[in-house]
Amino acid sequence: MQNQTKHIILSAAKDCFVQCGGCYNFFGKNNNILSSEEILTFLKRIDSTIIEKITVSGGDPLARTDIIYLLSSIQKLGFLINMDTVGTSLVRNACTIKSKENIQQTKIEEIAPYVNMLGIPLDGSDNNIIKLFRKGRSSIFEEQLDILETAKRTNLKICINTVVHKDNVSDLINIGRIITNYPNIVEWQLFQFMPIGPLGFLNKEKYNISDEIFNEACSNLTSYMKQIGSKIYVHPKSKNKRKKLYLLIDTDGFAWTPFISDENMWNPQKDENNKRIIIGNITNPFDIEKILKFITEGVSNENTCNRIAL
Repeated sequence: MQNQTKHIILSAAKDCFVQCGGCYNFFGKNNNILSSEEILTFLKRIDSTIIEKITVSGGDPLARTDIIYLLSSIQKLGFLINMDTVGTSLVRNACTIKSKENIQQTKIEEIAPYVNMLGIPLDGSDNNIIKLFRKGRSSIFEEQLDILETAKRTNLKICINTVVHKDNVSDLINIGRIITNYPNIVEWQLFQFMPIGPLGFLNKEKYNISDEIFNEACSNLTSYMKQIGSKIYVHPKSKNKRKKLYLLIDTDGFAWTPFISDENMWNPQKDENNKRIIIGNITNPFDIEKILKFITEGVSNENTCNRIAL
């Protein structure tokens, strides 16, 4: 199978400001998360012409105390950087969900020099709809709009990330009406809900949406956005298009990929599960070559390694 890996998703922090009912991620078990130096030592081994970008995510990367240092150091290595964040601490101090840690505000001007695209989630046009998927903040809708207003002070490009599930699919055009008011927004990614990972698989009946409904909704939305003259690039991302696209690294340093079949099309019987394949740990010198081989040669899930983690 030809490799499709184009970029790495790096979990820079294990805590978050919200709790998502359909989260696909596997979080590290160690209290001490991967250090910036460990991350950078690994990234120095990767050719930045092969990996197009590093997506810094979490948890929420803003919960990491040395996030500015990490971003600036990754940029110096030549990588493009996307950062996916709920963004709450860009506008005020914020408390994380799990550890209840009070995170000091990070001004958006501090991250702007290093981030090529800032990903902000917006899963509905009001608090009630958003909280069907993301819980933990009573006024999350207003907070997301505050972040978008704050971003106007910079030239930072914004990408809106919407997880499309069966309870918000009818709300997409309402979201579209809102985001057209913010000139920094250049892209809108529409992620078809994937029933993978610990919470995604657990709550699949609650959020699952068929290919037909997803594709029709995205088609109608694209037509609407063109009709109103929006310049935002609407980017639907179905389950099929996202198969084998990412290499993920958790806060313990484990490089992993979802336990998904080699078939081109999404297979519910094989692909919907709460498992992952661990390729190796980026802090282990004996695993580095195996991880790099996975990136460059696209070794299939079945033959990559013999460690499957639940």
